[in-house]
Amino acid sequence: MQNTKLFSIALIALAFTHFGFARHKKNTPVVLPPPTIEQHCPPPHEELAQAQTANTISTAIAPVSLAQPIQCEDLQEGQSRLVQAKDTESPTTVHHMYKLTRTGATDYEVVLNLNFKPANGSNAEMINKEFHEKATRCYQAADRALLGPSGEHLHIRLATPNEEGLLPPVHDINVADGRFRGDSDDYNSSTFDCPTILHESLHLMGLVDEYKETKIGLVLDPKDPSGKSWVSDTKLNAWDCRAIGDNDSIMSGMEKAWSKSFGESRMTFFQVDCTCRSPKCKKAFMHPDPNLRDCPAGGQDSPVALSAETNGSFEPGIKVLGPDHFVITKDMRSFSGASLLKPAHFNSIAHPGCAENLPYYQCAASAYKTSKEHNGEGCPVTPSFCHDGTTNWTKGITTR
Repeated sequence: MQNTKLFSIALIALAFTHFGFARHKKNTPVVLPPPTIEQHCPPPHEELAQAQTANTISTAIAPVSLAQPIQCEDLQEGQSRLVQAKDTESPTTVHHMYKLTRTGATDYEVVLNLNFKPANGSNAEMINKEFHEKATRCYQAADRALLGPSGEHLHIRLATPNEEGLLPPVHDINVADGRFRGDSDDYNSSTFDCPTILHESLHLMGLVDEYKETKIGLVLDPKDPSGKSWVSDTKLNAWDCRAIGDNDSIMSGMEKAWSKSFGESRMTFFQVDCTCRSPKCKKAFMHPDPNLRDCPAGGQDSPVALSAETNGSFEPGIKVLGPDHFVITKDMRSFSGASLLKPAHFNSIAHPGCAENLPYYQCAASAYKTSKEHNGEGCPVTPSFCHDGTTNWTKGITTR
C-alpha cells in the first residue's frame, strides 16, 4: 500500500512537472494507476456498512487511485470512437458509455443509447417512445449552450431504434412516478425536467456530481445490539469527501445553470396548435424539420403563450395529436452566451483520457467517497486545489 501511495504521488508530481500547473496540453495521454472505485450514486449502505461498529471510526485517509482504460485520441473531422468504461475502470469513477464524433473543426457529437423501461412493466413501448422524445427535446433545448472553452460546440442525441454501425451499449433506465429520488438509472416521471435530464445524461459521459450531499447518510442503529443495522441520519451525510463545484454548475445547481444560460423569464415558450387543411401540410409533418417553428402552408395555427415555473417545463419540438392535428412548441428564449458546461466538463467529454483532464480526474475521484468520521472507508488523498474553495478544478486550472 505504501509503495502504491508513493507511486501515485510521484506520478502526479511528474504529470504536473511535465504539463505545467495551469492548463494541460491537449490530446496527450494521461497514465493513471489501478482503481479503488465504487459505482456512481451507490446505495449508501453498500459503502457505509463496511464499518461494523461505531468504534471502528478513525481519521485514516485512503490514497487516491485512478484507472485509465480510455486512451487519448485526437479525432479528425468525420472520425468517431466509442468512449466506454465501467465505473470500476473509469478515470472519473462513473461509467462512460457514449459514441463521440468530431463533426467539424470545432463541433462534436455525442450519441447515447438509452432504453426507458416502466418500473411496473406496463406500456413499455409507449414509455420508451415518450421519454426518447422528451430527452431529445431537452437536448435540443440545451444545444445552444453546450459550448467548450474555446468556442467548441457539443451536440447530444439519442441513437434511433434502427440505427446501425458503431454504437455504445444500451443503457436501461427505469421510469416511475412517485416520491423517490431519481438518478441516471431511475427517472422520476413527475419531477424530471430538462435541467435534470441533461444532468443525468452527463453522468453517462463520465461527469460526477458536484453538490454537497445532504440527504443521504447512515449510522448504526443504537437499538440493535448486533451492530449490523443502519438507520438514516442526514447529519452524517455520505460522500462528504466530494469536491464541490460552483452552485450554477449543471452538475451541482441544475436550475441555476439553466437560468444562467437562458434567463429566468417565465414567458419564454410559445405553442402553435396546427390543424392541417391540405395534403401538403400533412406531408410536412410526416418527416418534420426539427427547426420548424410555424404551421406549414395549408394549415391553420393558433399561437398560445405558455407560462412555466422553470425554463425546463416546456421543451421545444413537434407533438402529433392526430392525423391532422399537431402542436409545435417554440423556444423563444434569449441565450446569454453562458455555457452549460464548465471547461473541464467539455474537455473530459470531447477529449477523454487526455492529460488536460488530469485535475478533473483527480478531484472527481472523491465524488462518491465517505470519510471514516461519517462511517465510510475514508477520503482519498487529492490535490489541495480540489477543496480550496475556488472550483478551479472544473475549469482545468490548478492554481488560484
